[in-house]
Amino acid sequence: MINQLKIDKKYVLILITVLNIFLLVLTYGKYRDFIGKYNNEYSKVKEMKFLLNNRIQTSLKADETSLSQFLKSKNFEVDSIYTGENGIEVKLKQVNPYNLVEVIYELESNGINIKNLKAVDNTGLGKMSVFMVVR
Repeated sequence: MINQLKIDKKYVLILITVLNIFLLVLTYGKYRDFIGKYNNEYSKVKEMKFLLNNRIQTSLKADETSLSQFLKSKNFEVDSIYTGENGIEVKLKQVNPYNLVEVIYELESNGINIKNLKAVDNTGLGKMSVFMVVR
């Protein structure tokens, strides 16, 4: 039965070429997606490397005196600042929540990590008592 089928080499080559082109078309979309994702990740890595190489040196340090001066310059009423086991423990009185958010942002942008933050408003007037542990 197979011997009865006579197919020219020309048709076999055309069939193989068409199948190869079909497979190339199918894989081209996945290849294009892969290259797009690769370039996206590569640009993120390059941006991260650029940001790490060009970071701004901070003038604020994580010690009691500089932290106390920083908070007093922002008009916070500092109850106590002392170094404990977990880091520098800071207690503040009568804190406006909007000012607290700005100070937290400045501390974090200067490389000071806030490990624990507890803000309680017992008065209902928007003046909070704040306890935070800074490293």
